[in-house]
Parts: sequence; C-alpha cells; structure tokens
Amino acid sequence: MSLAIEADLELDLAGHKAVLRATGKHLELRLARAKDLFILRQVSLPLPSIVSSQTSPFDLASMPNVLNSQGLSLTIADGQGALLYMGSDWQNNNLWLPTVGRLPHSQIASLAAFWRLLIARFSPA
Repeated sequence: MSLAIEADLELDLAGHKAVLRATGKHLELRLARAKDLFILRQVSLPLPSIVSSQTSPFDLASMPNVLNSQGLSLTIADGQGALLYMGSDWQNNNLWLPTVGRLPHSQIASLAAFWRLLIARFSPA
C-alpha cells in the first residue's frame, strides 16, 4: 500500500523559514538557504507513537529509502532552485554526498546545486 500526502507546513530552522508542501506522491521542501539542510540534520523529530515514544534526529541518509518504500518523491530546494531529488522517481540512482554518505534513490539536481551544498556544509553559520 502506498501513501499520498496533502501538506502545507511552515518550519523555523534556526531563524530561517522552510516550507514543506506535498500533493499526492510528491513533496517539496524549500529551504531559505542550502546550509539549512545541514541544520535540519541536527533537529530531533518526534517519532509516531506506533514506532517509539522517543525523538530521533532527522536522518537524511535513510530518507530516500523511506520515501521509495512509500512510492513518494521529494525535491529539496533552496532560494536558487532544486538541490536534491529523492525517492521513488529516482530509484535506480545512487548519490554520495560529503559528510552524509551514500544516498540511495537520490540525485543531485545540478553541478551548481552540488557546489552550493558543498560550500554550505563547510562554511560557517
């Protein structure tokens, strides 16, 4: 059984706005800046009670498998455009991202996106 989602959420990541929108099987996470992706990795998210009563850090490395298993796709973008694609639309792709590691079912959006992520990861806040 696959999942369909309708969502329009606004998030605050260390004072920077992020928006998650979803329609059907496609989600888009729009970040204010590429660096916010690495800030998001430090956020603890509550797990559904059927899984655990604990919180868990956002795990970027496991996200593509979760999306793919539910037939969902995610575009992660910043103010300059798409950064990463993940999930079922990219199930035959594998990506390696510095400091994150291997991301199955994922694709970097462009060479410019790769450089934005690399610079964001190693630049000071």
